[in-house]
Amino acid sequence: MINRCTLAGITLISALSLGIGAEAADTVFPDDVIVDGSLCTGLDCVENEAFGSTTIRIKENNTRIDFVDTSISSGFATRDWRIEANVLGANGAERFAILDMGNDNSDGDGTGNALLTLMAGAPANAMVLGADGNLGLGTDAPERRLSLVGSDTPTIRLEQDDSESPARIWDLGADHKQFFVRDITGNNKRPFRIRAGAPSSSLEINKSGRVGIGVASPKANLHVAGSVRLAGVDGCSAGIRSAGNGKLSCITSSRQFKIVTGDLSPEVARANIMALRPQTGAYKQTPDTPEHWLIAEEVAAVDPAFVGLKDEKPYTVKMQNIVADLIAVVQEQQRRIEALERELAQ
Repeated sequence: MINRCTLAGITLISALSLGIGAEAADTVFPDDVIVDGSLCTGLDCVENEAFGSTTIRIKENNTRIDFVDTSISSGFATRDWRIEANVLGANGAERFAILDMGNDNSDGDGTGNALLTLMAGAPANAMVLGADGNLGLGTDAPERRLSLVGSDTPTIRLEQDDSESPARIWDLGADHKQFFVRDITGNNKRPFRIRAGAPSSSLEINKSGRVGIGVASPKANLHVAGSVRLAGVDGCSAGIRSAGNGKLSCITSSRQFKIVTGDLSPEVARANIMALRPQTGAYKQTPDTPEHWLIAEEVAAVDPAFVGLKDEKPYTVKMQNIVADLIAVVQEQQRRIEALERELAQ
């Protein structure tokens, strides 16, 4: 009885005998082929190849496996693929790659497009796909859909080439001190940074586009919890004004910025103050917060100098102007009081 190994040996000897003195012919096995042992294929396999624990070995200077799909039926996939170790030729890349070979690689000479490339020398756990579908870069235990682990500022690079638009490079990075966005093209500037240890809701943007700073549920376009400091308008003890273009600046009191036309008439000031109508209510965005106020439209009817305009309509009340009228009224009242006291003293 001829066993499997004996049959394989007879077949191999026959194939070698046919090749002596003539070009070796292809050997075709018209049935399943089972190798009870290890297999070496390639021009550099040798007799008594030392396999160790290897089951299949590809051994020569051009190691690749092609998948050539011969489907011809309509609607069937026909793409050809290749697994390749190292690029053939001098200075070829030391890599392991999966290539898309297109729809006709039957002759095995196509170059293809490398879709997945693993370069020689990559560190351990360079890329790990966990059982739960999480992808780890630099870790064998990815905790999220994408886990990026490194010993010194793990960073993601976003790079737009100049094929359609101007080139630009951005980095997203983090370390033990911060999370940041770096504009590489813009001289490595960091326009956005979050320091480690920042409290919850340091910056919140809700679905309406409102921004909260220290506020989880902003009630205005900009809602800030705590104090606010505006660079460029520090030291504005008299207040801050907004120009028509929205630029903020200090309310200046120096004579060098003013055209003084004379003293405010006490009669005009008294008439203005007496005509003002203080009211109570609440802003529509904060209906639960009671307010005491003056209405810009009503104040404008008393004296246009009391209001600021937006789109040529009354919008804000200039409280510093009202204070000036109040001072004039108080001074006039004090002069009358002093005059009456002098009369009573006689």
